[in-house]
Amino acid sequence: KRHRYRLEWDVPDVEKGTDGYLHWFLDDELVLKIDGAGIAGAGFGSEISSEPSYLLLNTAVSSQWGFPSDCPANCPCDVYDCNSLNWQKNC
Repeated sequence: KRHRYRLEWDVPDVEKGTDGYLHWFLDDELVLKIDGAGIAGAGFGSEISSEPSYLLLNTAVSSQWGFPSDCPANCPCDVYDCNSLNWQKNC
């Protein structure tokens, strides 16, 4: 099954008083939302980038989880279990 990935990226605008945002979509469903105000408010001096950039998307499938610890409790990892016998149907 093919998937559609989309990133909506709005840069900060001092004149409008906006902090920008990043919205990540998978198959037209919002899966991650990062608000620039939250990043700016964290106090680390970070913000949504306003520099020209490009996106590298790694769609490799691995038999190992990509983080050094177990899958977080709030992550629906079982939805994306590519180790199952039915991986083509699930992934």
